Amino acid sequence: MRRHTRGRIWVSAIGISLIIPAIFGVGNAGSLMIAAMFLTLFGLGWGFFDCNNMPILCQIVRPELRGPATVS
Repeated sequence: MRRHTRGRIWVSAIGISLIIPAIFGVGNAGSLMIAAMFLTLFGLGWGFFDCNNMPILCQIVRPELRGPATVS
């Protein structure tokens, strides 16, 4: 966000790009160790995606409308 105004959106996009192959990998894992590695990748991607949702919402939505936006 300090260098580019869309930085938070890019971090969320990177998170989604990590989540998608992780879900596929967990479903097709041949062993528990490989599944655990893909689940770790999923957790990392989910962290990237989830930690930026509220700041992105605060950039887009007016302050009086933020409460109802987070409920749904």
